[in-house]
Amino acid sequence: NGQSPGAPESCMEVAKSLLSIEDAWTMKDDSTRVFQEGNSNDFSSPRPPRKRRQKRNDTREAPASATSLARVLNADINDLRTVVSVGRSLLGLVEFSQYILDKEIFTHEDPDVVTSSFQQLKSSCLKNAIEVLSCSATTLGYILSSFLDQLDEDDLDETVIMKKAHSGKSSVANRKKSLGPAALLQLFAMTREESKPLLSIAGILSADAWFSFGKLVGELDVNSPLMLSSFERALLILNSPKSVSLNKPALDLLCESLLSPLTQYKYYLQSNINHSVGVCLYEQGDFDRAADYLDKASRFRRQMLDDLRGKDGESDDHGSGLSKLFNAVVGGMKGNHLLSPVSMSEELFTDVFKYSIGHGCKQLPRETFEVDELERCLSLTLEYSALTQHAGQKYQMALSFFQEALILRTMHVGKHSLDVASLHFNMGVVYDDLEQHDQAISRYHESLRIRLDQMSKATSPKFISELEDSVLLTLKCLGHVYKLTHDMDNAICCYVKAWEMVSKKFAVHQDYADEWSKMGLRLGLAVPVPTVIFDEMKASTDNENWKTHFQMMNKKELCHVFVEPKPVKPRRSRSAASKLKRELVRIHSTVMDLVHERKQSNWDGESGSTRNKLPGSSSLLLASLSSTFKTGGDAFEAALMRSSFCLGRMRLEQMRYEEAADYLETALRSKWVLDPASSSDSDSDYSLKSMSSRKQQAKVMDEDNPEEGQIYYSLGICNAALDDHERAVR
Repeated sequence: NGQSPGAPESCMEVAKSLLSIEDAWTMKDDSTRVFQEGNSNDFSSPRPPRKRRQKRNDTREAPASATSLARVLNADINDLRTVVSVGRSLLGLVEFSQYILDKEIFTHEDPDVVTSSFQQLKSSCLKNAIEVLSCSATTLGYILSSFLDQLDEDDLDETVIMKKAHSGKSSVANRKKSLGPAALLQLFAMTREESKPLLSIAGILSADAWFSFGKLVGELDVNSPLMLSSFERALLILNSPKSVSLNKPALDLLCESLLSPLTQYKYYLQSNINHSVGVCLYEQGDFDRAADYLDKASRFRRQMLDDLRGKDGESDDHGSGLSKLFNAVVGGMKGNHLLSPVSMSEELFTDVFKYSIGHGCKQLPRETFEVDELERCLSLTLEYSALTQHAGQKYQMALSFFQEALILRTMHVGKHSLDVASLHFNMGVVYDDLEQHDQAISRYHESLRIRLDQMSKATSPKFISELEDSVLLTLKCLGHVYKLTHDMDNAICCYVKAWEMVSKKFAVHQDYADEWSKMGLRLGLAVPVPTVIFDEMKASTDNENWKTHFQMMNKKELCHVFVEPKPVKPRRSRSAASKLKRELVRIHSTVMDLVHERKQSNWDGESGSTRNKLPGSSSLLLASLSSTFKTGGDAFEAALMRSSFCLGRMRLEQMRYEEAADYLETALRSKWVLDPASSSDSDSDYSLKSMSSRKQQAKVMDEDNPEEGQIYYSLGICNAALDDHERAVR
């Protein structure tokens, strides 16, 4: 209907309204008061009364105001079944609406309008389903009231008999006219037996509706307290005595056979709701309560699995159980002589009970479950239980939950799945917290191997970006553990690979690379103008190259900033670029610290503490990573040079010139270590030979792997900005 802005508010208002009103499951049982007072206004039938025309020659007097007892005895079980079926149909409409949204059928419409319209539709259907099911449960609750357990013929006054006589023109009603008090009581006893499974079904469907409403609220606002309140209302209904309306003998004798679909779906619903509440509380930081709900969810899932695995040995013969049930209780009025086995045959009782159970189970959203599905659900619950235990620093319990979840998940999704990689990573974190570093490294390695393999096969840019984030996190955690174990070689390798990945992401947010950037001369800021004008500059009138150089650079900078369009949204791009830049600063600083620490260890004669003296000598990680880190020369000195240069350039862009100069000088010294000819006399044979060989190489500028001239140029700008012009010129 195009009213998309009103959809979230209307759904929230509906949730508030429903939660503020008592229903059949939350209000106190007032049946004793209602029947004792005989006030008909306290009882609401699920079907509104209709005015009937009396024949002119009909001389019978219509009954006065019918009592509550008369209205209960007159309740038609088929009407109640219809009402419950209406509630089930409304839930089916909600399921189908979600199916349409998931399949994205309305591709030519505005997605926001379509989603909002379907949210309104689901909200309306769930509201009506909750109200209809609550109304039917109220009526069923009066029929099954304990006040009527000892109902006998003396309780049937003329109002009740007359009500039956005026109940309608249908064949069923005509048969009722001729029923005596004993037959009426027997018919009511059958109605009570049929009402028990129907009330249980109404409770399960009502809980399902509240659960769906909570999920709908969560789609609109995941932090809304209404979502948790809706989940808790669903659990309250499932745990209500009214939802377990079948008497104790029936549950004992039939729960593993005839009532199996009902009990299985109830367990399934309870496990899902407890799981959702546990996850919600975990995300809110309430770890103790979250652990309790997740533990309940696990128990229900295990109970379902035990029932399914033991189902093969069951017999489908329900006759013996029904016979025992008939002998144990007939119509809930065992001590009444009017309802002895003589007046209600076992065959009649059995047929009524089996039909009621069968009809009720047909209303369930599903009747069968598979072991594989339940084991996958249990794996997810165990994973959240482990996360909750870890948050409470109960690391050994967290490991046991993770291990069981890993076994189940590997069985069903394979050991190369990203879900399995996530579990390996989480177990690595727990081992890291326990300071069991070898186990932590092993888990991180396996997680990294799976994620890198999946990333090599991925084609979707969004999926690749998500995988890169997970790989980056794994690399940093792995590097941290290597650092703790003094394995500096592998620690440096991890962080180097991490910065390469972050640099690629950062390049997406950088500006267009002009010719100065390709030469390594674009530094992201206007070049500072020297405060001292040398005599050569004043005297020269012919050579204007120095002026042209600065004018071109500044002109290109201005043209780029103010003329060229930017395809990315400015605010989001700046935010992402700033975050990535801070990440690069942290990684580069860590690499520099690690290289310095490695050098210090070697100088102190403690190089034996490092596990691998050469990159890639025995590390599983180094063999699995494609990184420029492994190419020729002293890789660790190269890492130091690149990190120093990158940090120097960032500090230069921030106009922190002294810090930039320190980093750039470190980069220059590393450059000299890597290429001794760089620091040699330019007239030496060695230097000339080195320069000649470099001229023959193809020039491919890499800002993260700078040439000597780039470092000198950057240092010159720093010194000029600090008014150290002599060094700047040199």
